Amino acid sequence: ALSIFEEARKVQAPHTISFNACITACEKAGQWQLALALLNGMARQKVDRDAITFNACISACARLGHWQQAFILKEEMALLKLDRSAITYGACLKAFSENGQWERALSTKDDMSSAELKLEAIIFNACISSCATAGRWEGALGLLKKMHLEKVDRTAVTFGACIAACGKGKNWQRALCLMADLAAEKLEGVSTLWRSGRWMLGAKLAHDPR
Repeated sequence: ALSIFEEARKVQAPHTISFNACITACEKAGQWQLALALLNGMARQKVDRDAITFNACISACARLGHWQQAFILKEEMALLKLDRSAITYGACLKAFSENGQWERALSTKDDMSSAELKLEAIIFNACISSCATAGRWEGALGLLKKMHLEKVDRTAVTFGACIAACGKGKNWQRALCLMADLAAEKLEGVSTLWRSGRWMLGAKLAHDPR
């Protein structure tokens, strides 16, 4: 895509669509620095940057865990009055959740709610995972309860992330209670969690070492 882009530049001025195609190619190839270079090049050449441009750059940064840059781009979209969609927030949440940025993840979820975007299980799961990475079991359980109140389907992934949060926070009793709740829910994927349940024996022993 980049070679075609360079050839096209020789015969006509680049435009938003051609830049977006190249940035999207960079995103898929994990070339986040090149994606940002193209984004900045658009600004220098006074080429309009749209939501597609920024979403591709945010996704490129999020893919490799550069959550700070993803956050900056999300905020820049607001300054430029570009619509931030579920794609925008979802990419940021991925970066936040995988890097333990639980406060930013929760703030992003609240932004989605304010923008009247539908909060599906995958959004809550990402927030719960960010809490788990940071060992914030209280936050994870709060989100689990909120899903129940808002009638959002809770999956095996949801409970698994909550259990992981409790385990990391050494709240073994709550982790075991969640495991029991998970079994009662009869959710798809529960058997996988049970098969990998060696952690549960450790939890029991840590909670009651006798």
